Amino acid sequence: MAPTMTATDSTCTELLADARKVEVRLVEVNKFFICTLCKGYLRDAQKINECADTFCNGCIRMHFARSKYHDKCPVCKVELGAKPWTKLIPDPTIQGLADKLLAQDFRAKEETEERHFYARLGIKRKLHATSEGSVAMGPSRAAPTQSSQEETPTGPRRMNFEMYPQRNPDVPLFVYMHRLPRPIMCAEASVRIARLRKFVAWKLGIEDPSDVEILCRGTPVGGEYSLEFVHRTIWKDRQSRMLLEYRRKHV
Repeated sequence: MAPTMTATDSTCTELLADARKVEVRLVEVNKFFICTLCKGYLRDAQKINECADTFCNGCIRMHFARSKYHDKCPVCKVELGAKPWTKLIPDPTIQGLADKLLAQDFRAKEETEERHFYARLGIKRKLHATSEGSVAMGPSRAAPTQSSQEETPTGPRRMNFEMYPQRNPDVPLFVYMHRLPRPIMCAEASVRIARLRKFVAWKLGIEDPSDVEILCRGTPVGGEYSLEFVHRTIWKDRQSRMLLEYRRKHV
C-alpha cells in the first residue's frame, strides 16, 4: 500500500522546494549596494568599523579629506576621532555581492571607459588587485610563496599576513588565547601594531587592548611600529606571508 501524504507533509515539501531557489527582485536590494556619497554602485567597498556603514573607497576618503564633518560617518554621524581613515576596513562580502548582481555588460562598459580615460591622460594602468588580495580580515587563496606586499592602483600599499595565538611549550598556559575566526588578513602596510591589538581584543572580547601582546618570530612588537617596519626589520622575508602571533601580556 502506497504511503499517503498528509497536509503537514505537503507543507514540508513546499518549504524544501522554496529553499532550493530564492528569487529576489533587484529593486528590493539595490539600495544595499549603492554608495550614499556618489549614488553609484560600490567600488572597492570600505566599511567603517564603528558603525558598519559602507562606501566606495575613493568617496569616503574624499569625505575625510574635504568635508566639514570629516571626523564623522556621513550616514549615522558617529564620531570617528582625529584619524577617521584608520577606522576603515575593506568589505569584500558586500563588494562580491555587488559584483555578482551587476550585469557583465555593465562591468565591461565600465572597464572600457576607465581604459580610455587613462589612455587619454597618458597614464599607464596598473593591474587591479584580486578580490582575495583585497580582503582585510578573511580567507585568502594566495599561494604561501606569494610576496606578502601588494601595490594597489588607487591607494597605499597593502600587506598580506596571518595572525595566530602563540602556542609554545615554554609559554605559560595563562597567556594562551583563542584562535581568530579568520586568521589570514590584509591591511595597509602603515597600520600600526596597536591597531591589531585593538582588533584582537575586540574579536576575542578582551576589555583592555593593552592586555594583548603581538609577536613576530617570537619577539614582542611595540604598538608604535607599523606592519611594514615589522616586516622589514623582524620578518625579513619578502617571498612569504608574514606570520604574527598574539598572547596575553605578562610581566
